[in-house]
Amino acid sequence: MNGHFYKIWVRQTNNLRKVLSAMLFNIHPAFLFSFLLLLTLFWGSFLPSLKFNYNIESFFSSEDPEVEFYYQHKDTFENENDFVLVGLKNNEGIFQKEFLQKTDTLTKTLKQFARVEKVFSPTNLFETIKTPLGGIRIPLIHVDEPNKYASDKSRIYTSGIYTNSFFADDEQAVSMLIRKQENLTRQVNDSLLLALKTTISSFGFDEFHIAGRIQTQHYYITKMKKQMGLFAGLACLLFLISLYLIFRNMRYVFLSFGAILVSLVWIFGFIGWMGVKLDLMLTLLPSLIFIISTSSSIHLITRFRNEFNMDTSKQNAIKKAVIETGLPNFLNAFTTAIGFASLIMIPVAPIQRFGLFSAGGILISFFIGLLFIPTALKVLNLKPSVKSIRSSYNDNGLFQKTLKKPRLIIGIASFFIIFGIFFSFQIKINNHFLDDLNPSSDLKNDLDFFEQNFSGIRPFEMNIQAKDGKSILTYNALSEMDKLETYLSTEYKAGFLFSPLNLIKSINKAVNGGSDEYYRIPASQEELDEVLKLAEKQRIWKRFLPVLNKDHSIGRISGRTKDEGSLVFQKRNENLETFIIEHTHHLKLKLTGAAYLMDNANSHIAWNLAKGMILAVLIATLVIGLFTSSWKLALISLVPNTLPLLLVAGFMGATGIPLKVTTALIFTIAYGIAVDDTIHFLNSYRLNKKIFLDRNEALLQTIIKMWRPMLYTSLVLFSGFMIFTLSEFSSISTLGVLVSSSLVVALLADLLFLPALLKTKDIHNP
Repeated sequence: MNGHFYKIWVRQTNNLRKVLSAMLFNIHPAFLFSFLLLLTLFWGSFLPSLKFNYNIESFFSSEDPEVEFYYQHKDTFENENDFVLVGLKNNEGIFQKEFLQKTDTLTKTLKQFARVEKVFSPTNLFETIKTPLGGIRIPLIHVDEPNKYASDKSRIYTSGIYTNSFFADDEQAVSMLIRKQENLTRQVNDSLLLALKTTISSFGFDEFHIAGRIQTQHYYITKMKKQMGLFAGLACLLFLISLYLIFRNMRYVFLSFGAILVSLVWIFGFIGWMGVKLDLMLTLLPSLIFIISTSSSIHLITRFRNEFNMDTSKQNAIKKAVIETGLPNFLNAFTTAIGFASLIMIPVAPIQRFGLFSAGGILISFFIGLLFIPTALKVLNLKPSVKSIRSSYNDNGLFQKTLKKPRLIIGIASFFIIFGIFFSFQIKINNHFLDDLNPSSDLKNDLDFFEQNFSGIRPFEMNIQAKDGKSILTYNALSEMDKLETYLSTEYKAGFLFSPLNLIKSINKAVNGGSDEYYRIPASQEELDEVLKLAEKQRIWKRFLPVLNKDHSIGRISGRTKDEGSLVFQKRNENLETFIIEHTHHLKLKLTGAAYLMDNANSHIAWNLAKGMILAVLIATLVIGLFTSSWKLALISLVPNTLPLLLVAGFMGATGIPLKVTTALIFTIAYGIAVDDTIHFLNSYRLNKKIFLDRNEALLQTIIKMWRPMLYTSLVLFSGFMIFTLSEFSSISTLGVLVSSSLVVALLADLLFLPALLKTKDIHNP
């Protein structure tokens, strides 16, 4: 490393140590405690303002130019997700008088709800027939006339217009579409959802299911609150138990606990002050801070106890512990924070917020611990342990054996590296619209009901405009729209379709005596003009959903599809684009909608993740290079640090775990934490090389000295992340498994692989 640059680094490091010493040893403890208390009370005053929120639109990519188009489309019409679907099942079949009468009564009851605008139900749908005496409305089902059920059933299932939308194929379930008021607050939506569930439940249907934004939002927020409390509580309990087993002294345990508790108050007080609502990602933050910040406490207190137990005065033991662990702990916190901060490369707001608040929280926790723990040690009445911890390091036979076989260790590690690289190329970028749900959850059960019995729960949305900027209700434009909807139904597998074309076909059928063969576009422009006049007269453009703007220049096709994953829809969208190019000449058609934009966000995840990881690796390598004063050592450290990532990637590729916005977190978290032990190991190795002239002896003494603290911290981290496997959200559960596994690999890499590399390479200090 450049000598001049290294001298500057050493000088600034020494200046930092002097400032640190002045703060810790020249300032009265009462002043520091008062300072911490006042700031804690200040930030604590913002905790009551914390609120939870779940909004799927926040997961759209900020770099996606189509997001702006989506909001314009939504402003023209309405939120595609601002609906409620109600599914009702009757085991004896739909066409039973008691069931249909209950369904009809429920329909009328729901229409009276204050926040409900319209209810579309099998029992209130009708078809209009134009006669010389005017229009006659014929109910789709004659609820109170069982003798007509057979003909009603034949008409419904023969036409195919209402199947898979309002009527299930197996004739055992029906669905209702409820349009509620837009932009209601979460509290109002929750009240509406409770009222819906209570009312529907009172009718005693064999089964009922609800789907829609209000159901999803309520589920996520309820589970997030529960999950945050559960994870924080378990992490806290694990923290206390682990530290007690390590230190066997509750004073040390509560010192660490107090420091992290103060840190959490500061962090979440700041979040409350900023007005940021807690989403699924941020609910992990308390547990992460408990888990990750434990490392600094363990290293600092362990070093203090070692010095204090060797008849060193308490003051000198504190000073030596702070000086020897302060910089490595800071670099650990810094590199871990960089790992989290690299998530800003993923242009998804919840992920970026999680990365930045996690990074800031880790640094805050480090500095509070650095001030709080040594200051508290100064005022506590402590006595050295009877048995020195150092005496437990005498058995070094195992480590001597491992150091004698570096090439074998490197060979085994190389096999895993090759495995990771090979299978990492098998990772697929795939996501489902609501794939975070636990398979056994009530919400997943509700959504599966609509997936299995109707058209599905994934929204389909398409914007329609005329290429000449005029009306889309011309004969040529509607003919192309007709071809498109046929393609969407047969090839794209979309159902529950609403569009201007549906309404025009319905009127054409009405003016031709209600015959199903006239459920088509009129045969000529003259007939179409007659239908359009009738449509304007009856104001039908908002009969189900708003499908046309005021000047008829913009329309929409809205529907549902089964949630088969973004990989499937990527291919379908490509085929759809080809169809549009070949078969439409008068219309401009553009896919949009929440599901489409979520797919877009995930499609660029690999590149954004790579950018973040490259940044994190470069900064961590630079830090290690500066810290050890050896670029060669820094480059060697890259290998054991990236080994856990390669194995995680290989495992994901081999087992089919897809890469998506949420699983992308695994790599940045795993790398940021993996560097921790590497820095502590290299710091100890650097110091031992100054004491022992023989490199092998320096390595051996480093392993003997460091394996216990490294094992302790890794066990705490492993156990902490395993808590996340209890999550009801699959992405969080997967994160817990993979990050925990990567920590085991990282520990073995630092205790076995890194020494083997150091032993076979000629590494010298400048």
